[in-house]
Amino acid sequence: MRVLIKAGWLLLAAFCFGCSRNIPEKRGIIDDGVIAGAESVQAWRTEASVNRVKGIDGGDYFKPTGDGVVLKLELAKSLVTILLSEESYPRPGGPVKACLPLPGVMIRFSKTGRYADVFICFECEILILRTEADEKANAYGQSADFDPSHAELVKLAKAIFPTDSTIQSLKESRK
Repeated sequence: MRVLIKAGWLLLAAFCFGCSRNIPEKRGIIDDGVIAGAESVQAWRTEASVNRVKGIDGGDYFKPTGDGVVLKLELAKSLVTILLSEESYPRPGGPVKACLPLPGVMIRFSKTGRYADVFICFECEILILRTEADEKANAYGQSADFDPSHAELVKLAKAIFPTDSTIQSLKESRK
């Protein structure tokens, strides 16, 4: 019975996070200017569970915990460079991951009353970009695999959360 339940979850995850997502012509995430032009960048650890947004299906949201960490300019610039580089993401058409992301890190980019949240799941190597427009529409947002930039994102997470034992235990190499 447990095997059937696990198989069902894997199929659901493959559908929800693979087949159903739109793969843009450009690899990675599509920024509407909030990430590239962010005036402030903050990071939080997130709960390891999914909370329904206002009880509406299709709007999973990962709740930040604790106080946010304001990123120093150098860290913020490095993060923006990684997130907006096509080289940070695999080429479209690769295998679909059968993984249900439970992000451990949330980064909020803010610009003149607008924001974009990036949720990072290091186990699945999937990130989710959710803008304020997505939140208002109870939409999921964009997701992207970040396998090629795993090591760089782990280094940045360790620099952002130097006293967090879970983040510090992440391996830069996936081998």
